[in-house]
This record gives sequence, structure tokens and C-alpha cells, in this order.
Amino acid sequence: ELKQLKSFRVLVPLCGKSVDLAYLAKHDAVSDVVGVDGIQKAMDTFINEHPYLYKNYADNSDGSDGDDGSNLKVTAQPCGKRHQFLKYKGKNISMLKGDFFDLDQDAILSNNNDAPDANNEGEIQLLFDVVWDRASLVAIHPDKREEYVQVLSKMMNPGGIVILVALDKRSGTEEAKAYGPPFSLPEEEIRRLFQHQDWVDSIEKLEEHDESVTFPEKFQRWKDMGLTNMFEMLFVIQTKGST
Repeated sequence: ELKQLKSFRVLVPLCGKSVDLAYLAKHDAVSDVVGVDGIQKAMDTFINEHPYLYKNYADNSDGSDGDDGSNLKVTAQPCGKRHQFLKYKGKNISMLKGDFFDLDQDAILSNNNDAPDANNEGEIQLLFDVVWDRASLVAIHPDKREEYVQVLSKMMNPGGIVILVALDKRSGTEEAKAYGPPFSLPEEEIRRLFQHQDWVDSIEKLEEHDESVTFPEKFQRWKDMGLTNMFEMLFVIQTKGST
């Protein structure tokens, strides 16, 4: 069903200051990207590292910012049913500062009220077509994983997808495998979390590679902790279409 849409609305949970946000905001197929994170410094850093996305929305966009467009002052607006989030809006992007587990549809609807997207039939698209999870589910404590999945279930349009990158610490000491974040998230755990959800249609693993082989220098710190390998895996989780 994604192929039938002119553009996608993308959610990036626990986004931090990830460059993925800027990549998505500039992508021709993305109408709107929303990042959610609880760390204020991450919001401020991202805005100042990508001023071209916020210059027209800043309080000091009249030139009082730095010569390179940095040091922009963007006023956040409260959103959410209980005003539990602060929204920093830019060009095709908004960042919501708050606890991801408090995310509700009021927060994301108010985020896009001024420029709602529409599908080919002209229907308003206010939920998300894509969840971009490159470092989110692996970052939260395993005890919170089921709650994370339940939040996602309320945020997605029918026929949407979750793009999930996971890490599987397959061998090493028990202490090293349990250490996190990032926490180990093996394939069987992903399937346990998603495959019995009534909104999930399919789970497909597209690829995997052993970071101890692909990126030995990067893996060295994990090796020093007691791991002997760590596999990065890419999954696409397809949600059920509208009935």
C-alpha cells in the first residue's frame, strides 16, 4: 500500500540528534518527519547543526543568528492531550521533546494540523506510514519493549511499515551479552514482540552482518567487554492494510 501513496509521513522514535532526521526531511518521498526524544540538548544540537531546516521558523530568522545559520532560537509549542510534549517545527520536520511512552495521537495530530498530507483519494493522512527505528528498540530496557510496541500500534496508518535495525549479541560472556544500551535484540525476540499483534501482517529479515567482521575496529570495545560477535540485522515489519 505504500507504493500507492504520493509521499510518506515518518516517525523516528528516540531520535536524539540523528542525521537520519535531516536525510528524511530532505527526501522527495517524505512529506513530514517527526522525531521524538526526551533530551533537550539533542534537540538544540540538531537544530543548530541543520539550520537550513529551521531558519524560516526561528525567532531570530532576521539575520541575528550566526553567519552560518547556527544559534537559531526556535520557540517550542506545547502539544499532546496533556501538553506533555514540546514541538520544535522546521521545514518538513518536527521534533517532539518528551517521553516517547507518553506519545498520543493528539501530539502527532497537532504536529501536522497546519499542513496535513493526503493520499491519492484525498483522505487526510495524520498518522504515520513509516516508523524508522535504527537505534530505538535496542536502546530501551527489555522490560519496556512490549509497551514500546503498543505505542507504535496507535501511531501507524493501515498498510504502513516499521523499518527496524536490531543488534544480536550471539556469543560472548553473559555479562557482555546483557550489557546495554544498546541491548541485544535477537530475531526470536522481534518475532515474539510483533508477530502476534493484530495489526501486523508480516515480518521479514532483509539482511544481517557480523560487526566483528565488517567493522572490526568499531567492534573492538565490545570484544574488550567479552563479546565474540554481534550481528546487525535489518527487518521490515508490514502492518495490515485497511479493510
